[in-house]
Amino acid sequence: MRKILPSKHSNVVLKEIETKITDLNTDHLLVKNKEKIRPELLTWKEKNVWLDNAPVCIEIIDSAYKLQHVSLYGIELLKIKNINNFYEKSYPYAFYPDLAKDILDKNLEKVKITGKTISEEYWVNSTQGDEFCFLSKITRVDFENGAFNYLMVVSVDITLRKKEELKLLNLSNSLKSSNHNLKNINHNLKILNSFSDKIQKAFTINDVVRSIAKNAIFEFDNIDCEIYLIDESGEYMMQTAAFINEKLGLIKKLKPIKIKVGEGLVGNVASTKSGKIISTFNHPTYIINGVERLSEIAVPIIYNNNVLGVIYAVHSESNFFPETHLELYQTVAAMTASKLIQTKDYERLVQSKEKLKENQIKLIASQKISKLGHYEFYFSTNLWESSKSLDEILGFDKSYIKNKKGYLDVICYDNLDDIRTYFNQLIRSKSKNFYKEHRVINVKTKKIKWVINKGVFIYNENNIPVKIFGTIQDITKRKIAEEKLIKREERFRNLFENSMEITLIANKEGEVEFVTAAVYQLMGYRVDELIGQNLFNYIHPDDVVEAHERFDTRYKEGGRGIYRIFRVKTKSGIYKHLRMITSNHFSESSINGFVINAHDVTALINAEKEKYNAIFETKESERKRISHDLHDGLGQTIAAANMYMNSLDDSLSDQLNEETYLLFEKGKNLVYEATKEARIVSHNFMPDSLKDYGLEHALGKLLKNYQIIKKELTISLNSNLGVKRFEGEKELTLFRIVQELVSNALKHANCKQIKVDININKTELCLKVIDDGVGFNEDEVAQKEDLGIGLKGLKERVNFLNGKLLIESRPLRGAYISVLISL
Repeated sequence: MRKILPSKHSNVVLKEIETKITDLNTDHLLVKNKEKIRPELLTWKEKNVWLDNAPVCIEIIDSAYKLQHVSLYGIELLKIKNINNFYEKSYPYAFYPDLAKDILDKNLEKVKITGKTISEEYWVNSTQGDEFCFLSKITRVDFENGAFNYLMVVSVDITLRKKEELKLLNLSNSLKSSNHNLKNINHNLKILNSFSDKIQKAFTINDVVRSIAKNAIFEFDNIDCEIYLIDESGEYMMQTAAFINEKLGLIKKLKPIKIKVGEGLVGNVASTKSGKIISTFNHPTYIINGVERLSEIAVPIIYNNNVLGVIYAVHSESNFFPETHLELYQTVAAMTASKLIQTKDYERLVQSKEKLKENQIKLIASQKISKLGHYEFYFSTNLWESSKSLDEILGFDKSYIKNKKGYLDVICYDNLDDIRTYFNQLIRSKSKNFYKEHRVINVKTKKIKWVINKGVFIYNENNIPVKIFGTIQDITKRKIAEEKLIKREERFRNLFENSMEITLIANKEGEVEFVTAAVYQLMGYRVDELIGQNLFNYIHPDDVVEAHERFDTRYKEGGRGIYRIFRVKTKSGIYKHLRMITSNHFSESSINGFVINAHDVTALINAEKEKYNAIFETKESERKRISHDLHDGLGQTIAAANMYMNSLDDSLSDQLNEETYLLFEKGKNLVYEATKEARIVSHNFMPDSLKDYGLEHALGKLLKNYQIIKKELTISLNSNLGVKRFEGEKELTLFRIVQELVSNALKHANCKQIKVDININKTELCLKVIDDGVGFNEDEVAQKEDLGIGLKGLKERVNFLNGKLLIESRPLRGAYISVLISL
């Protein structure tokens, strides 16, 4: 590709082209021979004669503003990869900036219409986004007859020249601005020096803020200046200083104005930590406060990024505050922040000194109350100094000689050797701190006291002790209390260890952390065998789920639970019944766990079973007798009566009037119903089908009889027992459990449906009785005399079978009662 000529030659070439254009203009751009222009243009396009060799961008546009030719220099400058894509397309190009296109569009149209040559400067972009400046001349080429033919755009790259011009212009403006800024800086320095001088003479916070407010009016000719400081909560700004410029008369106008951080101009500046100049008529933060103000300025007082307050000033003229004022006010605010912190530190120092005096008085009083005194012992003189409170502890008066011997004389004789040995060891080992409890004798009262001697050794650069600073506190009462506590703890430990009740502490997961020695006597385990073990591993598998539930409930609810009986494995492998109660003591740091108390009720459970067995046999014997009496006695009598009444039916129907006969029929039906109910009651008292056919058949017959009596209910049985048989007592007890539960539901549940489910697998039998009645509260039922007996009897039957009873019921939600028995 041909090398582009440097830009410095552009002006020369442009003059040559301008000369040619001028010659054309002289002839009014008339081409003498119409036939010559077309071949000449073809020569330009095909051979790139002087157009392509010119160090300028030359573009030929037809009457429809379609591009016909671009010089090689222009193609390279505009970085056009394939110029053929632009020929016969509308000019100017799409990648030109809008401003350049607008200028070219207007000038092309103007030249086309007027025939005048137009020069213009504009900035353009290449296809790759490079920016440069064109100086362009647009001229029209006509036919011989004056008709319009082509437009020629000759452009020279003047980018370097324009940039140099801009640099010179910017430099000139910068120099002018610098001179102006120097004057402003000198003026501003005088203002800041004035503020600095004024606040240096202030020694309190009020003096500081008043000085700033006054000087702001003097230096800036404000009509009003106010200082707001943030309160302790950090939520509100409190007006602390305020003055009005009455022709520099400075009238104080302090009011207890309180502005919430974030509200108004002052609150907004405090929350954003950014200064503002506003026109109050149209600003959203404006708060009406007295007269209207046309100009306002506010800057935050900030120290270490913490807002201390706000400087706020106003003026009656619109746009009074220039932006330079904002910088000045911010500098003043920074000076104010430093002075406020310095002043606060000074005020705190004064307060600290006063507080120190107060604390010294309190120290003396507190030492007297706590029976604490301090002393300083000097090795070089063997003398020591002591506080008044220490003199009272040891019984010293002004005449007592305070030397090493004087102190050793008050130490009880049997502690003296121990004290000497202790301090000698400390000195030999170069120890710094010491702590020792021992007994002393009060010089005045001759009474023995317990004290704590605590302090530090101070060594010189040669590591030789030069001083002891220590405190002595009378702990006689505490020691007496500790001795009493030790005796009580010993007594309690003896009771604890000799008790036949197991007490243990377990963490949330059930790991044993402490257990009393009673566990060996009751369960055969040594204490060390159980520490760290999980107690759930010792609970019977059928009880472990409930034990976990009790633990979780007690952990969530806290407090103390209720007693429950669980089967727990002994070391020999058998299970004992332990009555256990769990308490949550996680809030007590000394325990931080569950406390479980348990005692052995195995003998009681066995006795209850024997008792139940005896009662069971007696009841069943009585049931059998009553059933026999009902069947053979009362049942036969009612059946005979029914037979006699049936035999009278035919003869009496003709002899009695209709009304009397209807009464006879009703009586006959009642006798018949009594016959059926006597038979059902007799069967329920002692079901022969249970003995002959098994539990499933007997329960089916039992529920069928109940269904006959309660026709309005739905009573169902679901069982997989089939002909499965059990021991006589177990089978009869299960029958009685179902009988009791269904009977109770019929009496009290007011239900529409009763379901009895019995399912058996290889290891256990599960019995469920479910109703959709009114439900009940187990604790309330247990407290009622009649119902409580039934509930107690139910539990006794389940215990007799070594089963597990689960009762789930809520008012108006029905009842779900299940019995789980291991086989």
